[in-house]
Amino acid sequence: MARTAIIGLGITGYSCLRYLHGGDALVVLDSRAEPPMAERARAEYPDVDFHFGVESFNFQDVQRAVVSPGVAMDGALVADARSRGLRLSSDIDLFCAAAAAPVIAITGTNGKSTVTALTGHLLASAGKDVGVGGNLGEPALELLSPTRDAYVLELSSFQLERMDDWAFAAATILNLSEDHLDRHGSLEDYAASKQRIYRSCALAVVNRHDARSRPQGEVPSQISFGLDEPEQRGWGVRAGRLGVCDSGGFQALMETPEVPLPGRHNLLNILAACALAHSAGVGMQQLASGVRTFTGLSHRCERVGEHAGVTFIDDSKATNVGATAAALEGLGEDLGKRLVVIAGGDGKGADFSFLRDSVHRFVKALVLMGRDAQLIEDALRGDVPVIRVENMREAVARAWAAAEPGDVVILSPACASMDMFENFADRGRQFAAAVRMEAA
Repeated sequence: MARTAIIGLGITGYSCLRYLHGGDALVVLDSRAEPPMAERARAEYPDVDFHFGVESFNFQDVQRAVVSPGVAMDGALVADARSRGLRLSSDIDLFCAAAAAPVIAITGTNGKSTVTALTGHLLASAGKDVGVGGNLGEPALELLSPTRDAYVLELSSFQLERMDDWAFAAATILNLSEDHLDRHGSLEDYAASKQRIYRSCALAVVNRHDARSRPQGEVPSQISFGLDEPEQRGWGVRAGRLGVCDSGGFQALMETPEVPLPGRHNLLNILAACALAHSAGVGMQQLASGVRTFTGLSHRCERVGEHAGVTFIDDSKATNVGATAAALEGLGEDLGKRLVVIAGGDGKGADFSFLRDSVHRFVKALVLMGRDAQLIEDALRGDVPVIRVENMREAVARAWAAAEPGDVVILSPACASMDMFENFADRGRQFAAAVRMEAA
């Protein structure tokens, strides 16, 4: 019997364990003494060979290693596997080898969860049996079903860097800006991992406004999206209407005021999702109906309250400077300099000066907290008044005090959350709770 090693026992590693159990003999490795799924895995799979808290392994009699996305490819266990000449694969490789229905693949620095969820919603609204997940929600392997008409996967740079080339029906890099440089080392290496999504894809859906996100090699077919007027084979905006330009001319989808999500950046997300869903056979009327019924995702420019004329928006998922810049520009184009921004946390080595133009144009006050608050203040010094705080409750109170009726207070941290919170969702929940307490 073949023997497979699974390196990393988080949610994805556990999905690999579930999928492979009963076939290959399995050994599960993790450098953490007690990884998140350890107790459950031991109870459900007592016949599996588990090794936790290990920094090295000899991989004797192991034929392949499946590496979880949370495991760095330059880590010690991966190095040991490579030294044995093992074939390294990922959960996405296992998934693609088994999936019988077309796969739509989505990546990018920002917006990929919204576009993934919306694309799945558009397909489901059109009556298709669609599996939606990957880096968002359910692991890819949990989605497999013989009844599926299509799959929509969000793929992170960590998933892409370790997978083989697969023939996705459609693929997109929504945008590219600095993120995860603590893992990838440079923007060039980060971009190279993202570009793997286009290898062997049938259709590339390309952002006209982002040169880095365009395919670097040949692809069989392309269609673009953007906020300008589209040319042939492109989605965009003409005379206040979203739509697509194809061989039959411009087909309108809807008026921009009908769009249910706030901000110009969400217009881009909607156009990208429509391009992907349209390529899978969803008609224009079905697309329009699906967009109108999409409520968005939590912690992504989510309105959580309005008090004394001030609107509060939770954009806690903005864990990098590109996401925060997109939110500020998307909202600021309509509001002007009426944003009070709560930011800060673990910057992951990012260059916060990237935010200077957006802050200068659209932000009236900046409330900073967390580990890298000083780095943000240093990068933006002189552009806007800065208020330093110690916790979320104080941040909301000081932001509200700085706002006037008609202003928007937005939590858009430009940083990861782990220095002060359990995760970005916990940070967003604490923001919403603080808003409720201030309004009580």
